[in-house]
Amino acid sequence: MLHNLIGNTRSMIVVMAIAILASCGGGGADGGGSPGVPSGSLSVSPAALSFSGFTDTTTSPENLTISDTASNSYSWSGSIIYQSSSGWLQLNGNAIAAGQTVPAQQVSVSVDNASLPIGVHSASIVILGNGKTVTIPVSYTLTAPPITFSPLGVVQTYSPGSTTIASQQVMLILRNPQGTPASSGTVLVSNANGSQIFSGWGPGATLLSPPVPLTADAAGIVYVTVNYSLGPVVGDYTVLEAWRDTAYKTFGVTLVCADPDLSQPPACP
Repeated sequence: MLHNLIGNTRSMIVVMAIAILASCGGGGADGGGSPGVPSGSLSVSPAALSFSGFTDTTTSPENLTISDTASNSYSWSGSIIYQSSSGWLQLNGNAIAAGQTVPAQQVSVSVDNASLPIGVHSASIVILGNGKTVTIPVSYTLTAPPITFSPLGVVQTYSPGSTTIASQQVMLILRNPQGTPASSGTVLVSNANGSQIFSGWGPGATLLSPPVPLTADAAGIVYVTVNYSLGPVVGDYTVLEAWRDTAYKTFGVTLVCADPDLSQPPACP
């Protein structure tokens, strides 16, 4: 009788152990966990984002890929926490984003430099899913453009039969990354390839081809005189090209024919 009691007690212990393992999600061959609870892990790549750009240009967006390491499907949400400045970061063009992990989704991360001061700005993108949190640090280094034409471009008018088109002085403004004048800085300037409008430097109007290095004054300014030939017809022309470090800028002119004698048949082409 005692032997039977011990045997029954052992059987009860085994049954209880199996029940406990089942309730905890253990003992399965696939280790899948409790029904409805994914066993994978939330994955976001890359682990960090870094942007850089000039105040006068648009910075290209980057992509974040959000998925699950075991290809489990569940919802996720994304938001932004700013450490400096605010409002300059977007997820798919918005302040927040959401989706599913299957199939893996890409989130376009873009930056907006409107009204943003020069300097290094930082934020964090926080992705939540399946009870997990992944934080992606983001940095954005904004600097002044090394070169800028002033004006950026012009509309030039001439009359039919005229023998000259008024020349024009254009400024190239050179700046340090912090926005201060790049006094004594050097910029390469050239006539645009194929341009029918001739450009010159100073009173002598020497052609700037091949590219000529020009030095800025104390205010970081280089003056270039644009002299127009009689060859061009009405249309848009890229007149000057400028290089400084990795920056490249162009100066364009739109030629417009103005007929002063409206009583006669139009002479403009």
